[in-house]
Amino acid sequence: MNKFVLLMVFALLGCSGANTHKQDEALGVSVVNNQFGENWAFSVEYGMIECKPGQQVIFTTPAGESYALNGVANKNYPRINPVWIDNQNIPGTKVSLSPFIEIGLKQCK
Repeated sequence: MNKFVLLMVFALLGCSGANTHKQDEALGVSVVNNQFGENWAFSVEYGMIECKPGQQVIFTTPAGESYALNGVANKNYPRINPVWIDNQNIPGTKVSLSPFIEIGLKQCK
């Protein structure tokens, strides 16, 4: 009986570990402003970059607001403008989103 209980505990732990891994993959990639320095493009300190079906790359803020990073995602998500900051080095432009789009596209399967 004790061996059966022990076997069930390990089986349940194994299942929960597999589940957690899938959830982590589904979350995307966490990014933080100090990783990018002056190339940080957002008004929030950190966020999550994800690839959704159809190669839609999105950025999710700490408040849970998701925004399109690429043109494909503009169909289903709001534009990034509310959190996209100006480029202090080139007046009249925004900080490039390219590094963040690349991170997201690497997540696409």
